[in-house]
Amino acid sequence: KMSSYSLLFLAGVTAAEAWTGVAAPVTQLGLRGAHRSCGMQAPAMILGASSSETLRLDRRALLEFAGKAAVAPVVVGIAFPREAAAESLSKDTAAAVGKLPLDVLKTIAGGSEKEFKGLQADYESDLTGVELALYQAYMYGAVKVPVTEDPRISLRPLFQSKMSDGLIKFAQANGIAPKVYDARGDGLTNVGKGGVLKGSKVLLDGLKKQGLLDDYTLDTSEYDENEWKQGTGSTIISVIVKKPVGMAASRALEEEDAPLQLSLVGNVVSGYMRQCKVVSEFLVEPAKDGEKISFTLSWAGKARLAQSISRRSKDKFNTARAFTKDKPKEEKEKAEEKAADE
Repeated sequence: KMSSYSLLFLAGVTAAEAWTGVAAPVTQLGLRGAHRSCGMQAPAMILGASSSETLRLDRRALLEFAGKAAVAPVVVGIAFPREAAAESLSKDTAAAVGKLPLDVLKTIAGGSEKEFKGLQADYESDLTGVELALYQAYMYGAVKVPVTEDPRISLRPLFQSKMSDGLIKFAQANGIAPKVYDARGDGLTNVGKGGVLKGSKVLLDGLKKQGLLDDYTLDTSEYDENEWKQGTGSTIISVIVKKPVGMAASRALEEEDAPLQLSLVGNVVSGYMRQCKVVSEFLVEPAKDGEKISFTLSWAGKARLAQSISRRSKDKFNTARAFTKDKPKEEKEKAEEKAADE
């Protein structure tokens, strides 16, 4: 009968073998060979061996295995929370998020479930659950929405925009509804009432409750309210997101050629900005246990809005000028009427 220590030892050796790809140097067949040859009796066979000749290990093989296995707990310890974050999602949320990119591709690029399933075998990965679903959908997306020589005809910006729309609808369906207003003239703080900056926090807090991220930090240190209200330039805000869903898929996509950018948080915040008349372009960079998403913000319809402001200013000036011109005329007419009465 095997003790709990023996079972723990075997589990540790098996995990280390899986991580390092180096078989533990035990007995003639090794642990893997013994499992294949003897099935469930393999652990007892190996641990029960008492002969000194049987237990003699090749020193070099043992050192190689121990050296590589020593790193495994550290790296596995880092990766484990990523799996835990994905597992915290409800089935409904995972299903809704996982199918969203495919729905977008069907709408804008002629994608189909049949075509996707036909290509799915080419998108093998060690990922599981919603991370695998996102990885495969974005791999399919790179085929349906390829990089073009002329960026003006690329469908990739439209893909990101539609992903934003879909995630905003998902947020609204789950009761996440930050205030929407025109953030151009009133600023990102809505004249000190919170505005887009507060709305972004409401949105991120809602996503956190849904299990789509573990935590976040919003950095607005580069934002200047007075400069923003002039509408002449852009500003940058950033969000550091801890353990967002989609991060593992995004890291896997980075190893592919010309992948689509995957950031659910980037999409949903950018979509909210657009609702508030703000153009938002975002860049994703890896950060410790997560991602740093930098948003470059500018006024939506800036040229058209500037023309409108200029036209209104001219209208006011012309109205005032016309009033000034008409005033002496009216005074002259009143004086003439008074003289006639006399």
